[in-house]
This record gives sequence, structure tokens and C-alpha cells, in this order.
Amino acid sequence: MINLFKRMHDLYATQGPDILLEKILGNIFYYPSVILFVFFNEIREADENTILLRLRQSTVDADRLSLIKSFSEENDDIKIYLAVWSKTIYEENSSVYQDIIDNYDVEIVSVHSLRFVIALAESSIVNFCHETDFLWHRRFDSCKERTYLRTYHGIVVKRNVTKKLHNQLPILPRPRVDLRPVSSDLELYARAALEKRDVKEFDKGGYPRFDRIYELKQGISEPALSKKSRKVLESSSKFKVLYAPTQGTKKKIHSLPGFDLEQLEEFLVKNDIELYIRMHTNEEKNISDKLIEKENIRHAGRSFSAASIEILPYMDTLITDYSSIYMEYLPFDKPLIFIPDEYLINKIGIRYNYDRYYPGKKVTSFDQLITHLETCSKNGDSYSDERNFVRKSFNIDDYFDFMDLIQSSSSNFPSNSER
Repeated sequence: MINLFKRMHDLYATQGPDILLEKILGNIFYYPSVILFVFFNEIREADENTILLRLRQSTVDADRLSLIKSFSEENDDIKIYLAVWSKTIYEENSSVYQDIIDNYDVEIVSVHSLRFVIALAESSIVNFCHETDFLWHRRFDSCKERTYLRTYHGIVVKRNVTKKLHNQLPILPRPRVDLRPVSSDLELYARAALEKRDVKEFDKGGYPRFDRIYELKQGISEPALSKKSRKVLESSSKFKVLYAPTQGTKKKIHSLPGFDLEQLEEFLVKNDIELYIRMHTNEEKNISDKLIEKENIRHAGRSFSAASIEILPYMDTLITDYSSIYMEYLPFDKPLIFIPDEYLINKIGIRYNYDRYYPGKKVTSFDQLITHLETCSKNGDSYSDERNFVRKSFNIDDYFDFMDLIQSSSSNFPSNSER
């Protein structure tokens, strides 16, 4: 109970009363929505042209954007529902994608509304992000014409363990998951071991976000950015560096031994380098104004780009600790710099060997950082072979085409060619 009040207080403090109210309404309506869903499931048939996507943190991310485009372009008659727990957060964070979304038949539904229940009952394919999403709806769903697709948040490298919730309540039906895609055998066996799942519960099919990265890299699709953000990136010929640390890391740039803000600014100006800072969503407000008001230091948070993937093609180097964003940057084969955080590595853990599967220079002091940055800006780095090894290990260079997996595994979704 104390933890519940603490979470509510934190939500109120960080997001405000409107978001807190939406969260409370969502919790109140959850179990009644399960009952209503069972009822509507009996009187409505799943429509092969209707799909529901559960948005992570009520925001269109690279995976969901790729799915919206792929589903809609594969089937002209498709109807897509985007399920959010906060329409307020959606409107704040997804406006940059709205021009793309407006090209398709998309409707936003709040998970604490009757419209959501009807949308779920009508959908033939349901995509969700977390193991707890639609948990009780999936437990009692007997519709054989519906496919539940669980997409992980990219190739996760942290050693987080997802509990098998159905084992906690063995007398109840197991929550349905019909497709659980991963990118490679390496990831498959790592997830199976950590989540205590049979390897047969997974499918090799990559991630929608890598389809999106492929499109951006090949110039097939334009980055989804505001005119202001695109102008900032495209009008500058400077060497661009993205700094994107993991949430909660104590080893940020400014905590490196010997860090000096004035020296950093002088270094960036002298070497014609721009530093873009993108913190985790929950930590964006903690960025010091003094840090981002500098001439060659910019804030690249959600107001700059809703998804980090959209700005990766512009970046010449990425600095992180062990955030999985480095996996998304690997297709561009550009320098990576890691700031090891032993505290988080030991507390949370990582799934893969830090030296072998994190292909880049590890820096432990400010002098090491700026020295290697200068090298990267002038001559690149010497880690291309290491990056190539990791890309091959996780099949990152393979263009899976996520829709192929869905069509081969589900008879619920017709393409234009089948119509």
C-alpha cells in the first residue's frame, strides 16, 4: 500500500494531476473492462482488417510506427487502433509522427474506455509491449481468429528478468501469446534462460524498429522530425555526437573524473563537434540548463525527436554506457564510446560479455573521452571488425521484413496480393 501511494505521488510530481487521474481511472476500469471484453467477444467477430497496437508509455515509438506503416501499406482496407492509457501523453509526445499517421486509418482509444473494449474484441491482431499488457483479457480470450503479438523493446542487453505471471496463478488460464519474436539464436537462448521459458515460445523474426532503421539508412523513408529539428541537424556540417545514457546510471559524462564543463565547451568548439544529449524520458527534467545552453551542446529529448532512431542517421558517434540504443546504432557502422557504470552493471546485470558484445572504446575519465572523441572526429576508430561481429551475432544486418513473420504465422491478416 505504501508503495502504491509512493508511485501515485511520484506520478503526480512528475506528470501532474491530469495524468494521475487518467492512471487512477485506468486502474478502476481494468477488471470491469475484462468482463465487458468477454461479453463483446461472444457477440462480435474479429475483423481480419482490424488491428490493435498497445503503445508503450502512450507514445508512438519506432516499433509501432513501423507496424502502422507496414500493416497499412500491406492492406489498403486496414483499420488500426492505438491503445493508450493517457491521451494527454500521446498528444504531447506523438505530434511529430502525426503527419505520417494521418495518411492511414488510425484511431486512438483510451484503455479505460468502452471504445477500447470494443476495439479489442474487433481486432484480429493485437500487439502489446509488456507481459502484463491485457493480461486478464488474454487469459479469458477464446477467439481463435485473434493473434496476440508480443514485441520486446528491441534487443535488450540488460539482465532484467520478466516473471512468468501465469506460474503465479496456475489454476487460471495461461495468458495468450501467439508470437514472441526475437532477432537471433543468441538472443533467443538468453531470453529463454532469463525468463525461464521454453525456446519453442519464441520466433525468429527481428524487430519492426530495424525495418525502420533499414528504411532510414537506405533513404527509403524520411526521418520523422519536426521542421525545426530537421533544420538544426541538416544545416550544420559539424561532427555530431549523441550522448544517450541508461536511466539511473551514476556514471554520466559530468561525473567522469576530471570533468570540466568549460574545457568540454572549448574542446567541442575547437574540434567543430556538436554534442546532442538525450536522457531517458524520466530524467529529461534533470538536465542542467547550464549544460544545454552552451554553443555546441544541444538537448535532443522527446521535444526534439519522439524516437531516438529518427536522429541516428545524422549522428557520427554515439556515447552511452550499456543502453540498448547502441544496438540500433550498429547498422550505421560508426564509432561507439562506452562509459562503464560498474554499479548498474553489478546491480541489474548485463546479458552479454561487456568486452565482447559492446564494440567500442571504454572510457573511465574525461581526458580519455575527449581524446578518443577527437580521434573519432578526425580518423574514425579501430572497432569496425568488433561491430561487424556483434551485428552478425544478432542478425542486425539481416532485413527480416517483420510482416513476413506475421503473415507466415497468422492466417488472420490478408495482404493486398491475397485479396
